[in-house]
Amino acid sequence: MFAAQPAQWNVVDESQVDLGNGKGSLQAARKAIIGYYNEFYQRDPSEVDLQNSLQMYEYHPEVSLEMIKAGIHNSAEYEKEQNEIASVRLKKENVERQPVKDNRAEAENVIIGYYHDLLGREPDDAGLQYWLRCYQQGVSFDEIKEGFLSSQEYRDKNRSRL
Repeated sequence: MFAAQPAQWNVVDESQVDLGNGKGSLQAARKAIIGYYNEFYQRDPSEVDLQNSLQMYEYHPEVSLEMIKAGIHNSAEYEKEQNEIASVRLKKENVERQPVKDNRAEAENVIIGYYHDLLGREPDDAGLQYWLRCYQQGVSFDEIKEGFLSSQEYRDKNRSRL
């Protein structure tokens, strides 16, 4: 038989325990990950996706919430969704565009300029490649700039000006 739990013992919710390495609790990570899915997909993650993300965060000290957010943002699902949105928008505007394959160097310089001027940082490789693919698929520089201006990163960096 087990003895009754002494009154001075505190029952600890393991989801609230600080993971160390400045990571905070699993409960906070869970809320953040659900928020990322809502931000990018306008839905909650599946239980499998949520558990996979939480396990990566909990068991791999080098994995931060920012890395998980970037992984969700750079996923094939998100890119497919964004391509579908862009396709619908282009059809709705009744604008036909031909893929632009030339001028990659010019496009890269313009996009890097947006990172510097609007976000105040060097581009990450995944982000730069994403915007170059958009350009090659016919998205204009004005639309790319609008993408930067409507990003959460831009809003966060310019909160006092908005």
